[in-house]
Amino acid sequence: MTRLDPLILITRPHAAATEFASQLKSAQPDIKVAIHPLQEIEFVAKPHLIDAHFAAYVFTSTNAVEAALKWQLPPRPCFVVGPKTAEAAQAISNDIHNAQGTADDLLQSLFAIDIKGPVLYVRGAHISTDLKGRAEARGIEIHEKIGYIQQDIKPSADLLADLARGENPVILPLFSARSARLVLQAARPQKHWHVIAMSRKVASLIDPKTVKNLNVAIRPDGPSMQSAVLQVWRECTKGELL
Repeated sequence: MTRLDPLILITRPHAAATEFASQLKSAQPDIKVAIHPLQEIEFVAKPHLIDAHFAAYVFTSTNAVEAALKWQLPPRPCFVVGPKTAEAAQAISNDIHNAQGTADDLLQSLFAIDIKGPVLYVRGAHISTDLKGRAEARGIEIHEKIGYIQQDIKPSADLLADLARGENPVILPLFSARSARLVLQAARPQKHWHVIAMSRKVASLIDPKTVKNLNVAIRPDGPSMQSAVLQVWRECTKGELL
């Protein structure tokens, strides 16, 4: 088969996109990456909180941890969704409960421990799981505070051009349902797209008949996404997925 010119296109907020691109290049220096953020993170000023009131914190992203650090919250046990968030939360507490998975796994870690007192859930303005409602259905009192807002960024002409590369493969990692929706708002899926979704929930937003390939990462975390993206890139460069 003819070897074409694959491009890895990252639409995450700039800091996260740059970090992911750097990780990819460290593993495979000759890859071609384009960063076109479709969101930017805007942190929210500290709301009215009684800091000593909460028995524990819940974080589902590193941005939520950063918001809590900006608010200078006192140390409390932290329940987090995965290893990267766990690493960030060490700046707040030495007592970290890492679910190492999805929001469902995080809920199970909450249910497994008898927490004395209400829990503070710091989150983004846009979420895909009603963690508060599901936890409270099991008798856990959760207070939600928005720590950051994911502001939409208008698709640039460069992004639209990179999405429409003719026969050249576009490898498109999608880390959240919101990311998937913003890409789909920017352009209709095309037959040269190789989509890597972080979860089945994200993948469900893409019609597999409209793209070249639709893969789901083995685990919903950064290393699994990196591995999946690099595997698709290597197969594209060999002509195996064209």
